[in-house]
Amino acid sequence: MNSSPAPAGAAPGREPSGSPAEVPVLDLSVLRDMGIVPGPDAPAVPSDLVGLFLREERPRVERLAGLAADRKGLELAQAAHNVAGSCAILGARQVQAVAISLELAGRAPDWPGAAVHLAELHAAWARLEAALAPFRRS
Repeated sequence: MNSSPAPAGAAPGREPSGSPAEVPVLDLSVLRDMGIVPGPDAPAVPSDLVGLFLREERPRVERLAGLAADRKGLELAQAAHNVAGSCAILGARQVQAVAISLELAGRAPDWPGAAVHLAELHAAWARLEAALAPFRRS
């Protein structure tokens, strides 16, 4: 799991900079602020919030591919914007960054770009689920 802080200028709720590969999967400082990660030497505190986030966001992320396939640019842009916002709150920086790119592709519309961003988004989502596993209550 990548525990480095968000890049400079990537405050919660703000667009992270850099390509998805340069953006941390998870900004642990956000989870620390929520009390889910108590400190650098303390164990993770399993949280219902993490499970709720994953249950609520997974269908939203999965819906994006259908919107792109149907060439519904504005709906895709809005749905990707919503995913990016939810990810910003939890510190899921990499998914947030890709969702913002997908939002812009939907607004353009840039369908080849949207396809690339969708593939990136699914890969980033898988990394996020793995990174959140220690913080999820069973």
